[in-house]
Amino acid sequence: MPSDASLPIDADLTAFESALRDLDPAPVRLDRDALMFRAGQAHAPARSRLALGWPLATAALALVAAGQAALLATRPPTVLEGPIPAPGSEATAAPYSLPESSPPMIPALPVPRTESQRLALRLALHGLDALPPSPAAVATWSAPPFQLRSATDLLRAEIDQILNPGDPS
Repeated sequence: MPSDASLPIDADLTAFESALRDLDPAPVRLDRDALMFRAGQAHAPARSRLALGWPLATAALALVAAGQAALLATRPPTVLEGPIPAPGSEATAAPYSLPESSPPMIPALPVPRTESQRLALRLALHGLDALPPSPAAVATWSAPPFQLRSATDLLRAEIDQILNPGDPS
């Protein structure tokens, strides 16, 4: 590539170069913050009908709650008239009998087939009293080796039991 000194210099080009050198750049009239704000506004979607859904639903539920509160506040109190029967009197002691044509209120229970089903049925009918004693609890319990006479003896026995758990496993 030839060097710059070997190129012929045109007089018009030199004049244009000196005119460009004398020019000052114009001050920037661009507001960066305003530009970014306008770009965000242009990117945001237009407000649609769906955007009004939640505020309208909230307003409707607020109106329903206010209406119910007004109804509750303006409702007259309920007054029961007539004698109130005493507990155990004839009015309350009469049992209610179902008509004979009505179906039974309690469905028939399935026949238990396994031991766990039998135990579950006993528990449902008789509660925790139907549980048999645990064989593990019966086998591990043994009488204390000596008679405890005071709280101090009991404390010593508990400490000995904690410190000497028995044979190594």
